Amino acid sequence: DIISETIPIEKLIIIDLGDMVSGQDIYPGQAWESEKHVLEQIYHEAAPAIIKQNMTFLEYFPRVEEHSIPGNHGRTGKYAPAETNFDNVLAQDIYRRFEFVKRFSMEIEWDWWKYVDIYGWRFLALHGNQLRGYLNIPFYNIITKGMRWQGSMPGGPWHCLVHGPNGQPIRARFRILPVKTKHYRCSRLDNSRISCIIPISCESLP
Repeated sequence: DIISETIPIEKLIIIDLGDMVSGQDIYPGQAWESEKHVLEQIYHEAAPAIIKQNMTFLEYFPRVEEHSIPGNHGRTGKYAPAETNFDNVLAQDIYRRFEFVKRFSMEIEWDWWKYVDIYGWRFLALHGNQLRGYLNIPFYNIITKGMRWQGSMPGGPWHCLVHGPNGQPIRARFRILPVKTKHYRCSRLDNSRISCIIPISCESLP
């Protein structure tokens, strides 16, 4: 409400950055670390919370646009195909709940990355497990991977990188928008369920 009084917010863009639920058999001992079975996580916890959250957003914003990228912890197994990811199961359930709501749209990405175009700015969104640290320095691979992706990703150049783990604001030849930033609001379902929520208006872009 405070932001919309000074800057008209045309739509809310939500980028789900993966690890929304914890899968199974990804690493030893995972079954004993999860308090609830993966289907309980989806249908008893995550889906009801996200549905309630989206319904609240629809009360305040003219349009809500959600994008989903799977994480590595949502996989069905350590050696399972990337497409069989419980993050995608959750995303499909959310999509079906809002499929006929005209002011809501959702795009689900089955690959590890996704472009989100916002008023001419291209955001490269990904979970972030590809950004391996070096000597416990998260900046290292953000810079090196980012520069490589800038020249090798299909579809042309992009302007901003949005990712989950090891989110750090730094200066580079591209803009990095981690899950914690002064310019964009972010929401956590808990410590490991991360969504980047970006209120968008023409005036709010860098």
